[in-house]
Amino acid sequence: ATGVLTIDADAGQHTGLLVVEYGDLRASARILVYPSGSWAQDFEALSAVEGEDAAPAHWLGASGKFVVRQLDEGKVLVKPLAPRGLQRSNVFIGSPKMSGYTIQADLLGKANRRNRPDMGLIAERYTLDLMGNHRQLQVRSWAAMLRMKKDVPFEWETDVWYTMKMRVDHADGSAVVRGKVWPRDEPEPEAWTIEAEDPFPNPHGSPGIYGYSAGEIYYDNVVLTTADE
Repeated sequence: ATGVLTIDADAGQHTGLLVVEYGDLRASARILVYPSGSWAQDFEALSAVEGEDAAPAHWLGASGKFVVRQLDEGKVLVKPLAPRGLQRSNVFIGSPKMSGYTIQADLLGKANRRNRPDMGLIAERYTLDLMGNHRQLQVRSWAAMLRMKKDVPFEWETDVWYTMKMRVDHADGSAVVRGKVWPRDEPEPEAWTIEAEDPFPNPHGSPGIYGYSAGEIYYDNVVLTTADE
């Protein structure tokens, strides 16, 4: 017996459980649905009640590590200090086969005594990281070995919202990773804050958010724009 699963084009991003039964046999699989095209997430539709909708269910790596919190200006996604284990998280919010997109988000870091968090975005297996204690902005790939990296000095303040934008452009067998960071209440600058060339490029990869919560990190207004929009 064969079957075809068809997802409604207007279903939006979500998760589901597919259950197949044939005679006495039963199997199930969890499904993640990532629609094509641009989208935005401001977390307003999620619950800020502890234990409910702690993060969008289809964001891989967010479960149990992030919470939705109500602030005066609205709801935000928060990466608090982990009570145990690692403080570092990579959260993937799209298909690993994606390329040619721009990802943007608002981020705010809070100090924990003398420590500041690291926070950023992920695009096509590259990370754009606003590093707190090092006071720099870094682009890298494969953090365990730092296969490629570039950093520039960047002084930023805790308890201040910043907007971060990231994209990867491919040409002539290489990739150029571009990133911008600016105070959210100011106009977007025309120039990119950092540009890094990779002669051995990653051809594709999921968009995402990154955080090392030496102090709490707030995320809001995550926006994905595809290449054709």
